[in-house]
Amino acid sequence: MLSMQNKLHNFYTALASIEELSGKVFHDEAESRAEFPYAVWSEQAEDESFEADSIKQEQAVMGFVNLYTTTEFDPIVDIIQETLNSINGLSWSLDSRTPYDPSFEGNNVITYSWTWRLR
Repeated sequence: MLSMQNKLHNFYTALASIEELSGKVFHDEAESRAEFPYAVWSEQAEDESFEADSIKQEQAVMGFVNLYTTTEFDPIVDIIQETLNSINGLSWSLDSRTPYDPSFEGNNVITYSWTWRLR
């Protein structure tokens, strides 16, 4: 069984390899001066896991990725989805697109949110 931390490190490495987000992929929360576009990811909880003889054989984890951008029809959306598709054992869904996110006063920020499950 691959450890949860190794799975999460592999997940982060894949996201961080996106050239258009170089240095702008953050865990849990963005730096206060992060420039758009940037991404934030976090693990949230254990998902369905497999046990045999009362021993965990496989642990799945779930989490989210948010992209914050000021570009309408940003091609980074497709790049993130291609990257998610490349991660072994990962399933994902695009949950929402929030136009002009109100939490970014004075900026025309569009937020894309994906949830993922990693086995």
